[in-house]
Amino acid sequence: MMSYCVNPLCSNPQNPDMGDHCQNCGSGLSLNNRFRPLRLIAEGEFGRTFQVVDKHSLHESQYLVKQFYPQNQAEILKNRINIQTKTIISGQLAIKKFQEVHRKEVQRLAKLKHPQIPTLITHFEQDGYLYLVTEFIEGENLQTELSRNGGFSESQIWQILNQLLPVLKYLHEQHIIHRDIKPENIIRPLKNKPLVLVEFDAAKLVAPQSVAPTIQNTIGTADMGSRIGTPNYMAPEQYKGREVFSSDLYSLGVTCICLLTNANPSQLFDDGSNSWKWQSRKKVSDKLGKVLNKLLELGTSNRYQSADEVIRDIASQLPGEKPPKDGAKKLKITILKKIASLGSVTQGLGGLFGVFIALGLIHVCSPSKSTDLFAKVPLPSEGGINYSKLREDLQQKDWKSADIETSELLLKIAGGKSQLRGYINYDEIQTLSCPDLKTINNLWVTASDGKLGFSVQQLIYKQQGKEWQKMYDHVGWGRLSGGNFVKTVEQELDWQTRRMRYKAGMEPIFQNPPAGHLPITASLVQGKAFPRFAEVCQF
Repeated sequence: MMSYCVNPLCSNPQNPDMGDHCQNCGSGLSLNNRFRPLRLIAEGEFGRTFQVVDKHSLHESQYLVKQFYPQNQAEILKNRINIQTKTIISGQLAIKKFQEVHRKEVQRLAKLKHPQIPTLITHFEQDGYLYLVTEFIEGENLQTELSRNGGFSESQIWQILNQLLPVLKYLHEQHIIHRDIKPENIIRPLKNKPLVLVEFDAAKLVAPQSVAPTIQNTIGTADMGSRIGTPNYMAPEQYKGREVFSSDLYSLGVTCICLLTNANPSQLFDDGSNSWKWQSRKKVSDKLGKVLNKLLELGTSNRYQSADEVIRDIASQLPGEKPPKDGAKKLKITILKKIASLGSVTQGLGGLFGVFIALGLIHVCSPSKSTDLFAKVPLPSEGGINYSKLREDLQQKDWKSADIETSELLLKIAGGKSQLRGYINYDEIQTLSCPDLKTINNLWVTASDGKLGFSVQQLIYKQQGKEWQKMYDHVGWGRLSGGNFVKTVEQELDWQTRRMRYKAGMEPIFQNPPAGHLPITASLVQGKAFPRFAEVCQF
């Protein structure tokens, strides 16, 4: 394994692993006395990215380290003047101002906590450079995937929109604009995990206007706002340094049409009409075409204003389920409708949709294919429990019967005492079998196309800061207003049957239930019991 010298002035940065200093320039090969750079991954206008190994970790974990510096900082450093009098030239002062700006932005970046955004591990300064250490995502970016497999299908574009729009919603709520969305900055991780948006280094955060002119005048670059990002993917206002949240949506739209057509943005934009001409290269449904074209509007007033607006528009455009022409009783199920209805919840379910895509179920799933899908769901059980009734109820989308059967199955998993008692004691929750819980969850997720199940509830619980009252409010089990919580779904024990039943007027929603609403798990999810239940099994 080689070591890499991070000194921008070094002409031969490759080094054998055993040394502590660069054999060429003498610079140290350790960052922050902890990270050893292995290789240069990327180089941009305002910095470089290295893959590093953490020498202090037991398993030598790998991370990404981003070294920030303006492109011409090396020239400035080489051409210092009046060193003996310790006079700082204007360029040096500008660099210091820029680093002060980005130090504040890094503090904001450190607050980002999202499963589809690389975690910021630490940040530090060394030898006049600012460094960011972030999580290393194993996988490949969508540009690499495009080069290998060719243009994406419509179902893959729906998946990208479904998985990335909630991420943008989160970012914009944190008052952060990504400013560089493109296929290279979207990673498909291993193991069918949801897409990850990368490249959040400080160089891609806009400097305040009070500092930008100073940097422009002293370093000699263009206005910083206008230079951040990739030109062909930039919204017109971003190119002028006037970014807004919808600028990210524009870049997402450009990304999608490039992936669809396997063409560069410059090949898809017609200068004569000053408009995008991409649909002649790839035919898509009217629904997708309408969404993408509104993302690509050149004027900000005509474009989607927020990620939430896109999500709502996608859901509203999808028609209700209609009987097939042959009059069959069973309806064809459009999985895209289910995906769109998830809204922000679906950001953590990309792996499940990846399975659907692999099975060819994204477009339309007929009843026979639905049966095949259920047949592929494994049914492991540590106690030999029979899941045939639950599978049948869910296959028929009989949510009420499936909810009751789930409660009964949970009592069986908990053991004989729980079955006789009719409920599970609080201290027994953590003894439940994780393989059995996963079996129940997989059946629910499969039946609802990712909308219902333990995993969805667990994801919402995490998104709500692991506060069960907020989670209940989100899935429709109660109302939280002004700090007061009132249940809207509640159960009581029927002493004759020794089973839980819903109180009159407090039944769950069985017709078109909200995401995460079912199963209620009558024997378990009672107030503060859910946090303990969420710890039993990570889905």
